[in-house]
Amino acid sequence: MDQGDSFNPNDRFSRGLWKAAWYGIRKANLGLENMDLMTAATQEEKNTIKGQLLFFRGWLHFQLMQYFGGLPYIDHAIAADQPMTLPRETCQACAEKAAKDFHDAAELLPIDWDKSSVGRNTLGKNGFRINKITALAYEGKSLLWAASPLVKNCDAKMNVNGNASTYDYDTNYAQKAAEALGELLTLVETGQTQYKLVDFADYSDLFYTWNKNMLPPGSTENILRDIPADAWQNSHFGVFTEFGGQILTGGQIFSQPTANYVNYYGMKNGLPLDDPDSGFDPTHPWKNRDPRFYHDIVYDGVKVVEGVIKPDANRYANLYTGGTYRDEINESRTGYLLYKFIPMIANNYDMGSTYNKLYIDVPYLRLADCYLMYAEACAAVGGATASAKCSLTALDAVNKIRERAGVEGVAAKFTGNKDKFMDEVRRERAVELAFEGHRFNDLRRWLLLDKAPYNIKTS
Repeated sequence: MDQGDSFNPNDRFSRGLWKAAWYGIRKANLGLENMDLMTAATQEEKNTIKGQLLFFRGWLHFQLMQYFGGLPYIDHAIAADQPMTLPRETCQACAEKAAKDFHDAAELLPIDWDKSSVGRNTLGKNGFRINKITALAYEGKSLLWAASPLVKNCDAKMNVNGNASTYDYDTNYAQKAAEALGELLTLVETGQTQYKLVDFADYSDLFYTWNKNMLPPGSTENILRDIPADAWQNSHFGVFTEFGGQILTGGQIFSQPTANYVNYYGMKNGLPLDDPDSGFDPTHPWKNRDPRFYHDIVYDGVKVVEGVIKPDANRYANLYTGGTYRDEINESRTGYLLYKFIPMIANNYDMGSTYNKLYIDVPYLRLADCYLMYAEACAAVGGATASAKCSLTALDAVNKIRERAGVEGVAAKFTGNKDKFMDEVRRERAVELAFEGHRFNDLRRWLLLDKAPYNIKTS
């Protein structure tokens, strides 16, 4: 679903956010108001239908709120001849109602459909279904949004108090967010779910698979994923070309990491590049970096072709100023290429025509995000832990993500200061969730979107 204004209910590629969300909300309300017509269903079947309807009513409102602020929260089907005069609610009121829908959905939905009697008819094919964990995740996400410096300090139309601080959270909502996310993480940590963080050796499986019989990406970490198109040409190839796979095929590159963003990837010792103890050497800028840097980013000199190559082609990425990969129109204008969502072999020489075996799916939400949202919520409250439902501290949650990648934990110099620790939580989001569609709304809710250095782009 994009943020455009197009809408055709019969065309999945023509459903802009604004019109499609209201259409979906109405369908959810019609379903909820007619639950009593399901006379032939078991109670479990009714619960799963109601839980999914509640989830999508909350999710569509939440998607709208992130971009448009406070809105009328439509919890009933409006007749065609009824005047559209419902009042615009505050951002926090909307978020709280969405969180209530997510909470109620979590009470009705199974953790794992494969282990429920209602899911047995589709055994092994339930991975795209909304479940209890999905609902808890979005309950926490909605409440964290309500707690954010933006929402705490804005009116319904997102007009912000000019004196608001980026560290000024609503601790009441942050506490509630920590409770929902803490419940989720406890279920995960105690082995009661099908979810767990993937090993870093399998990190790529979160975003793409190749030559694996179209096995969906996401592994054990994808909590909400997009349902792919019927034809791979319309889903996977579009993402393949969007994220740089054509650098060696003569096409145009659309997505390039900016140099300032790549600098969020710190050192393997866990310290940011600008820390005096980091060991960062500007003369060897790609040495001893966070392992996720080497997974996600192609920089000057990286070997990009393994197999036979044309005599006039380049086996190594010439991304220096004036290099053959620095054509500002067709290739990289920043000095970096993004390879988080495609394998290095995605070129005409190594993969060739077998790119139709490449399955790409960038998740809406995955488990690592839940650990980092929990850490942020706990940090916003001001304590090591803010949830009676989870024994993890904010530091534990961040370090789990770092340890998975082989990065050292948050240094002691940051843990003793609330604001400095929050900065490290935010930098961790920038690295772990890079290019997955969260950054705009993260910076916005932190009141940093229009602030330097966040509003610049460099090569």
